[in-house]
Amino acid sequence: MAAFVSISLLIPFAIYGLNIFNGKMILCNDGEGGTSLTQCFGEYGSTPFKDDWVMLAPRVAANSYFKFDDFGSSLFTLYQIVSQEGWTDVSFAAQAITGRGLQPRDLAAQGNAMFFVVFNLLATVFILTLFISVFMRNYTEQTGVAFLTAEQRSWLELRKLLRRISPSKSSYNDKGKEWQRWCHKRAIEKRGKWYQMVTVVLILHLVLLVAEFNNEPRWWARTREFVSLLFVLVYLSNIAIRIFGLGWSRFRKSSWDLYALVVVSGAFIATLSLLIANTRGEAYEQLYKIFLVAIILLLIPRNDALDQLFKTAAASLTVISNLLATWLVLFLVFAIAMTQAFSLTRFGGQETSDLNFRTVPNALILLFRMSLGEGWNQIMEDYAGIEPPLCVKDSTFFDSDCGSKPWARILFVAWNIMSMYIFVNLFVSLIYESFSYVYQRSSGMAAVDRDEIRRFKEAWRSVDPSGSGYITKAQFPRLLGELSGIFQMRIYDPEDSVSRILDDVRNDARLSRHSSIVASNAKGDIDLGRLNQRLASLDVEKIRARRRVFNVFFEEVLVAADPDRGIAFSDVLLVLAHYKIINDSKSLRLDEFLRRRARLQRVDEEIRRRTVLGFFDTLYWSRKFKQHMAMKRSARMTQIPQLSVPEILAAASQHQHGSGVAQETIRLGWRDFTARLWRSASVERPQDVGRRLIPAGESYAGELPIESFGCFQCRSRSEGQIVEPCTGSSEASLDAAGCAALSSRQIPEDRIASHEAGRRI
Repeated sequence: MAAFVSISLLIPFAIYGLNIFNGKMILCNDGEGGTSLTQCFGEYGSTPFKDDWVMLAPRVAANSYFKFDDFGSSLFTLYQIVSQEGWTDVSFAAQAITGRGLQPRDLAAQGNAMFFVVFNLLATVFILTLFISVFMRNYTEQTGVAFLTAEQRSWLELRKLLRRISPSKSSYNDKGKEWQRWCHKRAIEKRGKWYQMVTVVLILHLVLLVAEFNNEPRWWARTREFVSLLFVLVYLSNIAIRIFGLGWSRFRKSSWDLYALVVVSGAFIATLSLLIANTRGEAYEQLYKIFLVAIILLLIPRNDALDQLFKTAAASLTVISNLLATWLVLFLVFAIAMTQAFSLTRFGGQETSDLNFRTVPNALILLFRMSLGEGWNQIMEDYAGIEPPLCVKDSTFFDSDCGSKPWARILFVAWNIMSMYIFVNLFVSLIYESFSYVYQRSSGMAAVDRDEIRRFKEAWRSVDPSGSGYITKAQFPRLLGELSGIFQMRIYDPEDSVSRILDDVRNDARLSRHSSIVASNAKGDIDLGRLNQRLASLDVEKIRARRRVFNVFFEEVLVAADPDRGIAFSDVLLVLAHYKIINDSKSLRLDEFLRRRARLQRVDEEIRRRTVLGFFDTLYWSRKFKQHMAMKRSARMTQIPQLSVPEILAAASQHQHGSGVAQETIRLGWRDFTARLWRSASVERPQDVGRRLIPAGESYAGELPIESFGCFQCRSRSEGQIVEPCTGSSEASLDAAGCAALSSRQIPEDRIASHEAGRRI
């Protein structure tokens, strides 16, 4: 359709040009003939090589390489003008028209120039723009970009850039040397004094290169060389600081740093060669100037717009390389075809020893020149117009050096259409799509600049010093606390933090800033009325909404984490972009939006599952806490101990035999025993460990070591009863340490039974 519309524009101009220029552009080749072409005969003195070397040549009246003598020639001439090549020659030839059969004269009919001005404007603005727009439209439709909104295209570009960001490795630790920490600080600061000083030096370096002029004095040239050496030393110092501060492993990951190392080192060596060795050869000076000019490119990464341009080009390098590879195949095919058709053709007026189709390399160079439309029509006419007697024509191909008008028209026009119109426009379309970061800036996403990316990388490096690109789930909350700027993800605003609120409600704010929360006196330091007012001013609904978003974000990152390696750097960055930069309903395509909805549903299910688990965990730990508190109270004998032996041995009566005391042992239930001993308020403990003294007529209410012993025995004395562990019993074996260890246990009152001593249970 575009070709049909273009041809429909060419046809009216071709018909009109045929009517007004038909047969009027013929001129005599002697350049000095009379006013009539009928006088163009005989011979004239021609000087094709030198002005003092005159050769006789026949006079011929003919058109130049363009003409309007028939419709086909008129249409083909206008087609050449559309390519913006040779249209000035045609225009001046039309302005020299004096009439049919008359010798043209310069600027005799200047009004004819309006025809070419109008056609050139329409052809350039309409036809070429139409071709470019059609190819761009078709290319974007094939890639799907044509059906996207500005927000969607902006997200595609932003995602491409975010995926190219990688974490940085920490180049030193806190135990490093002082000078290494100083270098690291200078290397990572992008707005520091050292960074700005190097930028100023680069600008002065550019001014110094501009200050060169022809026939400059020797002292000025020498001054520029010494100043250049000073600047190079500054660049070398900057490179050394970056290497020591960042470390070689991190330094070599930056393409610009490696580029700076190469060009600055080369400039240093070349400058020393000029100053010390005093080498003034052409090769040395050219190499010296190449390195100095190459240093100027180091200004590119210091400008955000230029840096983004190069990053976008790097992100699109794969697609651009594929198109260039396809274009190279087309170059090779046409180079071989041109070589096969015109390698033996005699040179015309435009061909030289370097500009020809004799070899494939020369053919590639000439095809590249014609791809830009430079002189392609004149070269085509040379290879189409070499005919006898200007050449030798023979039936054998290798014995003929004449051109071929059909092959010249077919091959040159085909190359012009395919290379200049198709591939050049495809390349423009690709560049337009790849460098569509302008959509990002026009849609409010300019906030994601180099500083924001740098803050995120610094926060990541605080939890991943090795730069592996992965962190554990336990480290993720710490990362969120380190984030700032556009990627900050918090529930409360910084001014609503606990420390800020306490600072606002303290009676003596100046003192409170130098004292901790623990050390401050809450009763006399905090104004409760102001605290209530401050808490009442919080936007509760906003905080709840942020909490919901935070919970979903936190769980989504955990769901996207790798089971083995953990949470990835790029995953966190892309997920943050969904919450902090773009609107999913506007920026995502349909398939992406559906996939994200399904993912958020899984996240919501996981949140609900964790909520249920949290509820049961709360119940579990609440009971554990209550049990813990009960165990603390039981340490003061608030719970009756459980005995492993169901009955206790106690002495029921005693008989003296000689000097000793005989005792009778009976079995006593532990409830009866404890009930009998619990009726007294208190008892003094004797010095013997493991023994208990019960005064006469009273019961024991002290501490009783009964949990780990199988039996006890009671002996009567004049001052009362002695309760002590059994000795020599097969049921239990006690020592003084064991009795002392259990002496702190108490028996609760609700477990006392009313049984009398000596009665068997």
